[in-house]
Amino acid sequence: LGDEKPFKNQLEEIIKTLSNRDHMGFDEKYFQVITLSLLSFAEFYFIDSQPEKNKKYPDILLIGRDDKVPNNYLLELKWIKGKDDYETIRNKGINQVKEYLKLDKVKSIPKLRSFLVIGSKDGVEFIEC
Repeated sequence: LGDEKPFKNQLEEIIKTLSNRDHMGFDEKYFQVITLSLLSFAEFYFIDSQPEKNKKYPDILLIGRDDKVPNNYLLELKWIKGKDDYETIRNKGINQVKEYLKLDKVKSIPKLRSFLVIGSKDGVEFIEC
């Protein structure tokens, strides 16, 4: 990934092409599938979806296939529906990432960057934690 902006733009473009009917019943699982689909083209990474780490489940871990990869990534995804409170979901997501970063199995991952990725029908936001 390196710079997350191109990936964010691609993800946002896909989300914004979905119709209102597509968004009916849309939740975090669908957001994760779209995100994983895009990440599948990142040939330099092993992709781990919801790996168990001490009975906690970060949404996505991207681990470089070799030492030349500049960073590894932890992504926690949140999907906001119209009725949801943004600040509550944002704070919950940031707290989850902070808890994952305390785990020995996560702390042992070198060059780890962690992001909360918040999606809604209006777009995508990346918050580095």
